[in-house]
Amino acid sequence: MWDTEEEIARVAQILVTPSGDQPFRYVGADTLDRPTTEELLAAAQGLNAAEREIAPAVHDHLEAGASERAFQLDLYTYFRGVGSAATSLYERTGADDPGRAQRLAEDWLRFLAP
Repeated sequence: MWDTEEEIARVAQILVTPSGDQPFRYVGADTLDRPTTEELLAAAQGLNAAEREIAPAVHDHLEAGASERAFQLDLYTYFRGVGSAATSLYERTGADDPGRAQRLAEDWLRFLAP
C-alpha cells in the first residue's frame, strides 16, 4: 500500500468483501510489521460469510523442470530484501546508536555494487 506522506510502499493485509467493503485493514509500520494469522482468521470468521465449495484440484501430469515463466535468480533483489529486513529489525529494537542503522544499510549496499 502506498504511503503518500512518506512516499514509500507499506506492507498491508486487507480483507475485501465481494461488495468491496474492507472489514479488516492492517497497514504495517515497516516490512516486518504484519498481523498474526490468528488476527486475520478472526477477522475473516467475523464476516459470517457462507462457505464456498472448493473445486477439486486435478491437473495433468507435467515433467519436472523449470517452465518458460520461471524466474531467474536475482541476487540484487535478495540482498535488497536482506538489507531492508536488517534495517527494520535494528530500528524496531530501539536503536541506541542512530548511525548504526545507516552503517548497516551501507554494509549490505556493497553487495549490490555492479
